[in-house]
Amino acid sequence: MDALGRLFDISCAWVPVALNGATNTGKRVCLKNYAGCTIVLFMTAVGTTDDPVPSLQQHTAYAGGTSADLAVIDTIYRKSETLLDGDEAWTKTTQTAAAIMTAVAGEAEKQNI
Repeated sequence: MDALGRLFDISCAWVPVALNGATNTGKRVCLKNYAGCTIVLFMTAVGTTDDPVPSLQQHTAYAGGTSADLAVIDTIYRKSETLLDGDEAWTKTTQTAAAIMTAVAGEAEKQNI
């Protein structure tokens, strides 16, 4: 537990809401004093076939400033099921480092972590 909050931090990308409504902008997290950050995204089934494709950006200020894609996502671990009930296995997805998370067909119809 010594590293949590000192070397490693956890940040929630969004609280569980339907992502198919308005644009969801997530939140900015200052990594000035950290070596890294794990972003956990919880998604509810949205009732459409538009699979989510979240993206990661970097900003020059906590509010306002300049934004740019942060092309560092190369490994994604997912749990996906019609109803998440604790018996799901993690699935690893790898990709060339990018700012956009690889979409997986059918995820919009499922709950995801």
